[in-house]
Amino acid sequence: MYHIWTLDNWEKNIDLTRESHRSGLRLRFDKGTDDEVRRACKEFAVFLRKEYFFPLRVTVYVKMLFASLPWMEKK
Repeated sequence: MYHIWTLDNWEKNIDLTRESHRSGLRLRFDKGTDDEVRRACKEFAVFLRKEYFFPLRVTVYVKMLFASLPWMEKK
C-alpha cells in the first residue's frame, strides 16, 4: 500500500519550475481567533513543513466558530 505523504510520482505531473507555480503550506485565520489556537496551529505547521514537502499550495483556513454542540450544553 502507498503512503500518500511519501509518494513522489507527482513529479511527472507537476512542473515546479513554472513561473506561476505556488507550493507550500499557508495558514489563514479569522479575526478574533483565540491566541492559543493560533499559536498551536502555527507550531504544528512548522512541524509539517519540516517533515513534508507540499508540491501544491495548501491553504488551511482556521475559522472562528461559535456553535452549540449537544455535548457542550450546560444541564
